[in-house]
Formats: sequence, structure tokens, C-alpha cells
Amino acid sequence: MCTYSMIAKEWFPNGPNDPHPYDYTPSPVYPNMIPWNTVTPDLAKELLEILNKVEALDKKLKKVECKLEGEEKAVLVAKLEEIAKDARK
Repeated sequence: MCTYSMIAKEWFPNGPNDPHPYDYTPSPVYPNMIPWNTVTPDLAKELLEILNKVEALDKKLKKVECKLEGEEKAVLVAKLEEIAKDARK
């Protein structure tokens, strides 16, 4: 599995359309989970920067087994970009 997918699934295990965005219950399965309602514009901007850097590394390492592809990846990035657009410059 590529690093991009591993990181994105750790942060948002239920994807961008999480049916329980207000669930703060700690999970031993996903200790790094970030509830969507806690993602501020500045945090979204930082998360996008990290994901872009990790994607570049995956491409250099020729990681092609990404499970987060296509529409699901596009929706995740679009949601983070929407939140990040209000980030402090």
C-alpha cells in the first residue's frame, strides 16, 4: 500500500463522507483519526501540503498500489481544499 493511502486512512478512516463527523470516541484501531468538524482552515492547508509531499515521494518510489484513488481521493482533496481556502495566508 502506498504511503498516501496509509496516512489518509489513518486521519479519515471513513473517508470524506463520514456519517459520524462528530464522533470523538478514541479508537484503538485509528488512534490518529481526525474528526471532520475539528479540521480548521489552517489545519486543512497543512494536511494538503503533507499529502502533496507524500504523493510526490510515492511517485518517486513507484508505489502504484494506492487504495485511495479516483473519485474518493478527489473528494477528500476537494473537501480539504474547501476548508483550507479560508486559511491565513
